[in-house]
Amino acid sequence: MHYLSPEASPASFDTLVIFLHGFPDSCYVWRRQLHYPIGARVKLIAIDLPGCGGSDNLPGYGPDAVLNTVSEAIVQLKLRYLGTGSGKKPAATRCVLVSHDWGGAIAFRIAAETTGLFDAMIVANSIYPLGARNQVVHHLERSRHFFDAGRLGDALPHLRAVLAQVFKSSYIFLVALPLPLARWMPWLALALVKLCHGLAAQFLPQATPDDVAVNMALSCGPSKAECFSKTPEGVGYGSSVLLRAQTTLHGDWDERVRLYREGLGLDKWVPNYTNLESRRDEQTGKFCCPVDIVFGLKDVALDPRIVLENIEQYFPDHDFDPTVQTSENKHITKLPNSGHWSILEDEGAVALERVLQRIVDRS
Repeated sequence: MHYLSPEASPASFDTLVIFLHGFPDSCYVWRRQLHYPIGARVKLIAIDLPGCGGSDNLPGYGPDAVLNTVSEAIVQLKLRYLGTGSGKKPAATRCVLVSHDWGGAIAFRIAAETTGLFDAMIVANSIYPLGARNQVVHHLERSRHFFDAGRLGDALPHLRAVLAQVFKSSYIFLVALPLPLARWMPWLALALVKLCHGLAAQFLPQATPDDVAVNMALSCGPSKAECFSKTPEGVGYGSSVLLRAQTTLHGDWDERVRLYREGLGLDKWVPNYTNLESRRDEQTGKFCCPVDIVFGLKDVALDPRIVLENIEQYFPDHDFDPTVQTSENKHITKLPNSGHWSILEDEGAVALERVLQRIVDRS
């Protein structure tokens, strides 16, 4: 697993903050967050997900493979920087997980199905797969109820919410086409990546040609030449990273889309990694740690009626007040002028920094 950390890190710290990216990004998508001023007090780290950036490929990308690999990486980072495992640790040390897109879906599942791995979580523009599925079922059932009662006007809003999410998720049909699509038609994979970059930049200043090239390089991962580089300690990239650098479109996008194809969102997961003392019953769906959500309402991929409504029911009991509406919930920050890549935009980056600051300052 490859990760980034600021060169100027505090000499001592009691909090480790780990960032998880989504598709089609790498850990470099967090380069703004890695320079947050709070980095003078805490250790900031951004991980490349398996098969992305400088991290090695996995044999499969289902929940057992991906969730266990990411969880084990968190355990090892805690051992390295906090001197602790996931279970027995001094109360003074904390681990905070910050995530976006697929990184958020992974974080949501870990938080709902295990305990002790991290102490708080921030998710930006992502989806809790179980919660979204239940919300779709809820809207469909309410729509059918009103249709049966002849109340068409009441049924349509529920149906529109589901149809809006289906429309926003239509790109998934592209990545679900038979493999190896990117090897047969690399221009199609390139078009998908460029589309994502265009959507990410829609609320940002006009990108220069150099900006476009840099963004593509950061998504595709290390070049062939970089794959032969080593750290002063003699650590280099794995062989699968070199293989990805030699594909027709660097990055081996047939590997990347397996995140969508192999049941990572909802298939059963059997946690199987070291130093985890206890786990939750995944059937409850509740998170085992405090959760904060930052969400750009102009998201092109996720509809807030599906991913935000009723999400509080999965918060830890001490964080959930049923009398408080979602729009007023202190754990949900809605950004009216931000899109799916809110972490890149001023509004979203500032909001995320504010939430992280609050968590770090919390005793």
